[in-house]
This record gives sequence, structure tokens and C-alpha cells, in this order.
Amino acid sequence: MEFPPEGKVLVVGGAKISTKLPVIKNFLDKAEKVLIGGALANNFFKARGFDVGASVVDDAAGSVSPNLTSSEDVRLVLPEDILVSTDKTGEATPESYPVKNLDPAGIIVDIGPKTAKHFGEIIKNSSMVIWNGPMGLSEVDKFAEGTKIVAKAVAGAKYSIVGGGDTISAVGRLDLLGKFSYVSTGGGAMLAFLAGSKLPGLEALGYYD
Repeated sequence: MEFPPEGKVLVVGGAKISTKLPVIKNFLDKAEKVLIGGALANNFFKARGFDVGASVVDDAAGSVSPNLTSSEDVRLVLPEDILVSTDKTGEATPESYPVKNLDPAGIIVDIGPKTAKHFGEIIKNSSMVIWNGPMGLSEVDKFAEGTKIVAKAVAGAKYSIVGGGDTISAVGRLDLLGKFSYVSTGGGAMLAFLAGSKLPGLEALGYYD
């Protein structure tokens, strides 16, 4: 990953911030853009002082400093709108809201349509994209649109790396697994590598020499 950031895009979603925050921090000077979606984004909203209602927030959310979420850092791209529902089952009809106007009783279940389009455009203009983590509760059809748009954009990128169990499941449902340049089934190892940690297997092979 030691080459200029121009054209490189990191897309991070899912929920567990403890394993993904180190990756985000490591890539802020290695990627042109870092796109944040999924429940992971809720932690950044909360750090900015936004009410996230009944949405999922990782217990480690305190590790997201307001400085990291500064709107002045154009490399870090957070959702501008989100899809909100009153339940996680898909029985209720979800609605899109600007991030600042979330109903306190609502649950964030996906990125909104404006964000999905924006993310898709950034990805399509990239020279390389790395993606780990869905954009919402993609296992529920009503909440899967953001992940679908991102998945199709990543599949059409010049060079794409995809990893993580939930991500692979999501793209598998879309029959896109064969469209990516590289698919990593070792989600934890992938995140550790992207965070800059040394992996024992690679160290034994002399990768870091």
C-alpha cells in the first residue's frame, strides 16, 4: 500500500469500530478518499454531536475523536443522508433524512440515496478501491440499496479489493463475487494488514524485510 494516495479509495462499513478505526486512521494519508458507511458511521455522527436515536453505536465509540471527524478533512467522507426505520425487520417503510434531522425514535438502517450516489461516483472515478463492510442492514431487502449501489460501483472499478464476511455475503447475494480483482475471505487478517500491523505469515515469508 506504499504508493501515492491519488485515485485510491477506501470504503469502510459494518459495525465494529475497534477493528476498523485503526484502518481508517492508517489510510487518511494513504488514500485520496475514505468513505464511511454502515453502523460504523453512527459513531462518527455521535462524535460530531448528532443524535443517532436508537441506532447501533459501538461501545468503543469514545475512541472517535471530534478532530478525526472534522468537516475540514475532505479525505474523510461521511453520509450526508441516511435511511431510517422504526424497526430492523423491514416491516416498516424506511424514509431518508439528512443526517442532522434524524428522528430520535428512528434507527439508521442504510446510507441515503444522495450518499449512495455520491459514494458511487467517487468509486467509479478511482484507480483502486478497497472495501470492507456493508453500508447498512443489507440482509434486509428494504435496507440493501446503499450496499447494492456501492457493490456495483466497486465491481466496475479499475482495480478492486473486497473483504469481510458480511461484505462477501452481500456481494454474493448480488452475484458479483467474480467481478472483483481480489476477494479476501480473511476479514480480520485483512483489517489487521490494512491497519499496518505485521502478520506472522507474511513476516515468515520475508514480506517486511
